[in-house]
Amino acid sequence: MPQRKPLSPAEQAFLTRLAHGNALSLQHQAERDAPSTHFLFAAGHWRRNSWPGRST
Repeated sequence: MPQRKPLSPAEQAFLTRLAHGNALSLQHQAERDAPSTHFLFAAGHWRRNSWPGRST
């Protein structure tokens, strides 16, 4: 198999932005598909952290 030449900094930056954009797109899609799950997680997270030293 032929060796690929290393990517240029511009190509690396482009691919990094592309991957980041895809990840954000998937995250937003998940939030649209299940907003109640996200809310319940956030509420549970707040409840766990709102009473220091108290286990709920």
